[in-house]
This record gives sequence, structure tokens and C-alpha cells, in this order.
Amino acid sequence: MTLLSIGLTNFRCFAVKNLEFGNNLNIIHGSNAVGKTSLLEAVHVLGLTKSNRTNNDQEMVKQGTDYFSVKGNFGNGEIKDTVAVYYSEKGKQIKKNNEVFKSLGEYIGYFNVVSFAPSDLISFFGMPGKRRREFDMAFCQLSKQFLYWSTVYNRLLKERNVLLKTLAFGTDDKAKKLLEVIDQRLVEAGKNVIQDRLCFLKQLNSILNGIHKQIAEQEDLTIKYQGSCSLDNFERSLKTNLDYDIKKGLSSIGPHRDNFVLTINEQDLCIYGSQGQKRNAVLSLKLAFVELIYRIKGEYPILLLDDVFSELDQTRQNQLIKTLNQNVQTIITTATLSDIDKELVAKAKLIELIKGGGNRDPK
Repeated sequence: MTLLSIGLTNFRCFAVKNLEFGNNLNIIHGSNAVGKTSLLEAVHVLGLTKSNRTNNDQEMVKQGTDYFSVKGNFGNGEIKDTVAVYYSEKGKQIKKNNEVFKSLGEYIGYFNVVSFAPSDLISFFGMPGKRRREFDMAFCQLSKQFLYWSTVYNRLLKERNVLLKTLAFGTDDKAKKLLEVIDQRLVEAGKNVIQDRLCFLKQLNSILNGIHKQIAEQEDLTIKYQGSCSLDNFERSLKTNLDYDIKKGLSSIGPHRDNFVLTINEQDLCIYGSQGQKRNAVLSLKLAFVELIYRIKGEYPILLLDDVFSELDQTRQNQLIKTLNQNVQTIITTATLSDIDKELVAKAKLIELIKGGGNRDPK
């Protein structure tokens, strides 16, 4: 599905903003602090109903206002669907062609998005929880089943942790019986989450290294899954660790404690990788996500690349350009067009943002 246009109201620095996009490559350029990254964030909100920059929706509301809306028109040349995301203090609402979705989960997967930003290096090479979030967000777009089991697991995990804290203050027969019931359901949900992760990861790895070698020829990039316990022993491990979990008031094992490890030539990138290697690895991973979504869903997602060329020399730029699929609608941001290969600029729809929230007529 192609994003034909977007309309923003009270979103970040924009009171009102409307833009049209081309079917293939779009380049948004302009000086710092004119809203380039915010526009990509708005597209991300249209796809996943949440920001790729913050977990707090209120931060996206323009100062001095109490709501925001993001509206997108989709189709192939002509408008087929109109999607609107509306947020206020009362909550968030998603509409497609004026019909309200009962839950956010019903909508996710309609319009798929893959994004890259410099801050992704912190997400992928910081705490394991941030890596899990990145992978799980991508996998949720691939499968309603994965989204369902992830939602169920996270809800049960919160309930379990509340019971653990209750038991930490003393014996409670009612809480113990309820914990047994929750643990049975938690194991079922957790196993489904892990199985789906492993399935998607196997497919992702089959794509990833080929893409990465186009960017970094001498490197083998692989993602490994480190479980907090074996899949077959999940239930037994919950029981074995119960006293420890009660003492801490937290669940110490399960998919919420598992880790995705990115390796170059069998070495952990978190420990041994240079900044350049880490950046290239995340770029390769995001491009692999694009191909995986296409293989599973038969339709390419939109690709968002925020300030991706600024730290790449000409050789690396050209290598990255070669990996970009011409069939993928792509939006790139840059402070100056001089950072980008001239041939690429010539093929793109150009959108220049200026201070004050305006933009000059695009090419």
C-alpha cells in the first residue's frame, strides 16, 4: 500500500501540515529543527499507532494544545483508504474510512513501516529490553498471532508480578492458587511468543547476511537468540525460580528476559563492534525487515531513513543505494542535498521544509 499524502494537526512543531509523497523515493530536506524527523515519526504513528522516538504519546502533542491527529491517504494512484490516528488525554483512536477500530491490535499490520534513525544504535546496542522491543514491533506487523500472544503474555506477566509482590509479604493461599493458574497460562503464551520469534528469526537470518555483504563485503552478520531458559523447561524453571521471584517481586525467566544478539563474524557487536560496524549492521537489519515483510505478506512496507547518509562516505553511500529496492516507497531526511548522491537526488521527489512549518514546492 502506497502512502499518497499525510495531514498533521497539532503534531510536534506543526499546527497544520499537509504533504504529498511519490510512489518510490522521497527526500525531505531542510535545515535543523524544521520538523523532518517529526514527519517520519508521524508516518510511523500511522503504521504502528505509536512513536519510534518516545513511549509517551503526550510528547507528540504540540505545546499549547491538547490533542493531535495524523491522517494518511493510501492507494495506488487513487485514494483507496483514509486512515486517521487521533490522540487526546482521553486516549487514542484509529479510524479507517471513518470506521473506528475497537482495539489498536485490530489495525496493526494494515500499513507496515520499517524505520531507521541514528538513535537506533542505542536501542540495538543498549539494554536487551530495547532490542526485544525493536524485534517484537517488527514481528507484530508480520503476524496477528504473534501480536495476540505477546499481548496476552505481557498482561499475564503484570498479573504474576503483582501476586509475587503480595506473596513477598507472607503466605496467602488464595494468591498461591491464582499464581498456579496464571503460570499455566503464562507458559502457553510464552511458548507461542518464543516459537514465533525463532521462526521469524530463522527467516530473517536467511535474508540478512546477503544484504549486509552488499554494504560490508568482509563481514558475516547473524542474529542469535539467547533464551533465559530452554523452551521445553519453561514451566519447570518457573517453579524452580519461584522462591527467588517472590523475594525479588519480579519474574526472572521467560521471553521478557530473552535476548537478541547481533554478531559479526561470530563476535558480539555490542562488545566488539565499532560505531561504523554497528550502524551498518542496523541498516542491514532494517533492510532485511523490509524483505521479510514482503515475503510473508506479499506487500512491501514503507521505509523511513532519518539522516542516514550524513555519516557515510561516498563509497558507503553508493553501497547502501545499491541495496535500496526500487519497488519500496522510501522517505529519506537530510539537512542538505549535498550529502546524497546526485543520481539518487535526480530520481527522487524532493520536499524542502523551511522554518515556520512551511515547505517550498516539491520537484
